[in-house]
Amino acid sequence: MPLLFFRFGIGLTLLCLLTLPFAMAAPVEDLSSDLLPFLEEGQLPALAVVVIGDGAIQAAGVAGVRKVGDPARARLEDTFHLGSCTKAMTATLACLLVQEGKLRWETTLADSFPELEEQMHPAYPDVTLQACLDHRAGLPAMTNGCAPLTAEDLATVAALPSLREQRERVCQLVLSTSPEVEPGTKVHYSNGGYIVGAAVLERATGQDWETLMRRYLFDPLGMASAGFGPMGQPGAVHAPWQHVWRDGAWLPLSPEPAHDNPVFMGPAGRVHCSVLDWSRYILFLLRACRGEDGVLRAESLAPLWRDSDYALGWMIQERAWGGGRVFSHAGTNNQNFALVWMAPRKQFAVLVATNAMGPGIEALCDRVCAAMIQRFIQNGE
Repeated sequence: MPLLFFRFGIGLTLLCLLTLPFAMAAPVEDLSSDLLPFLEEGQLPALAVVVIGDGAIQAAGVAGVRKVGDPARARLEDTFHLGSCTKAMTATLACLLVQEGKLRWETTLADSFPELEEQMHPAYPDVTLQACLDHRAGLPAMTNGCAPLTAEDLATVAALPSLREQRERVCQLVLSTSPEVEPGTKVHYSNGGYIVGAAVLERATGQDWETLMRRYLFDPLGMASAGFGPMGQPGAVHAPWQHVWRDGAWLPLSPEPAHDNPVFMGPAGRVHCSVLDWSRYILFLLRACRGEDGVLRAESLAPLWRDSDYALGWMIQERAWGGGRVFSHAGTNNQNFALVWMAPRKQFAVLVATNAMGPGIEALCDRVCAAMIQRFIQNGE
């Protein structure tokens, strides 16, 4: 494969970032050249990273091209697809709505959808909103296709005129089927849980999830690049295209709706934004965890600190480099990949994104994160 990787000089970009209304360390270190070995090892089109330390962006970089076969270089402001890293945003939205008193973590599916109670499998009426967002509802995984929805079901859903109607129809379909595990017994990773959980939020507010995300997160945090679905516009290379590995080479895919998860799956994995705007969200969470944010109270994030290995869109682990409990999540729509590690006790995070998905990408991005942890946290491991 021809070498199509370029370093993007981000000095001017980083200078402009100092004017943005969120915490920036001074100076911000340019990591673009540090990404090149990883970029070339994975033969990736583009790779971007941000490191947050002491509650501010310490370093950032991007390398590569937006589309294999096109000379347009990736830029730090370019949007990348977050896949299932969207889940934490959906859960944060729920935290804000619970905090406002619009619903409770104990709100059940029978509370939200009384008209469906007789159609629900008997295991589901008492399932709570928190169980949906903690992957303890037993709902269908929907991680490799949309089963139990059939092709006919998907066509019926897609024909409905509004996103709220689409999600409520999906709820009706999945809640009428048997759970994949008994609700409440263990963590069972489920996109279905986030679709149903988002429908609970929509029912409580009368607004679709997309509108709520803009109102409660994107607009207040200044995430101007944030949106839903594939990045960019068909027929142009104004943003990174997504890529899949085919016959020993990267195949770029045009940014069309068909090249992503169905729109009803947005709450589980359909947000795109720049890594800088993603950092705005992570900084928001870090401040809230320390009780320093005036919008999201620390007690609203209490489920993150309970004895669990998954809560509110985060996988939970213990790491010495993070001072104890740390949170991580990966995301992919099988055409992009994103990964974030967050250590609230150190006010540290590292975010990585690439516009490709194929063999070895997850391990490579994890090594990028490990390298940044080693570099920016003393005695990192």
